[in-house]
Amino acid sequence: MALDLSALTKYVDEEKLPLIRKSLLEGRTVSMINIQPGIKHSATIKQFATSVLLEAGACGFNSTDATSVTQKVITVCPLQSAESICPRDMEEYILGKRMSPGSYPTDLKPIEGIYAEEKAALNQQAIELISWRGDTVAGTGNLALCDGFLKISNDEGNFITSGTGAITSATVIDDVNAMVALIPVDIVSMTTKTIFVGYDVYNLYTQALVNANLFHYAPTDGPDYTYQVPGSDVKIVAVRGLNGTGEMFLTYTENMYMGTDLANDAESFNIWYSQDNDEVRYKASFKIGFQIAYNDFVVRHTA
Repeated sequence: MALDLSALTKYVDEEKLPLIRKSLLEGRTVSMINIQPGIKHSATIKQFATSVLLEAGACGFNSTDATSVTQKVITVCPLQSAESICPRDMEEYILGKRMSPGSYPTDLKPIEGIYAEEKAALNQQAIELISWRGDTVAGTGNLALCDGFLKISNDEGNFITSGTGAITSATVIDDVNAMVALIPVDIVSMTTKTIFVGYDVYNLYTQALVNANLFHYAPTDGPDYTYQVPGSDVKIVAVRGLNGTGEMFLTYTENMYMGTDLANDAESFNIWYSQDNDEVRYKASFKIGFQIAYNDFVVRHTA
């Protein structure tokens, strides 16, 4: 009689395959802009402006100059995520071999490192997407929780439009150059002028430079998805938050703000064992909000 093994599950040596953390594009925007901490609900960005109007010297006093102080408000959005896990659920699988001895598991030892790392990365990714595409009116899911730069800029409406519609391999170089040409004279000397684009548009642009062979572009010139627009001091930077939007957004980085309560709130979270619930719990809580100080110093190619 032949050996009948049909009732058994075929063995898979899972211990030979380490848990591999899913590769995620890191959020870049927050690391490049102003962070305004200490905001529980809302705070203001003070805007100072003064003028000098010269005239021929003469006796007397003629007040011709003007000074104003205005403000914009950053309102933060309180956000959180939470999860509960029963450690016993791992006991029947290969993960059980890595658990602490005993019938009262109180931690996520087999996956705790990758679990914490992945949660941190996903929080970062969510903030990156909200920072650009958040829309409390038309957004869905995470994007409905707080307004991002595109919505804030659209609501104010006085930005400079360099073009509209689809960006293609045939137009992308001209589209970028058109933005640079429209930089307001008041910020020409700023050293942090940046065109923010999605990774899709960035790749389209750099490939177009290669194909055109106009600027001897080499892939090694921009290994971190940052490249200086030829003939200018403007950087073009790829950010995940603009992927698939067809938007290009140019300003100096000091013009962009993120408000929060604690500067490192979004980098920390709690994982603990709840004896009352007999489960491991995770919770992250933080506040974020975004604002543009001067929308008239923004140049955009809109979708």
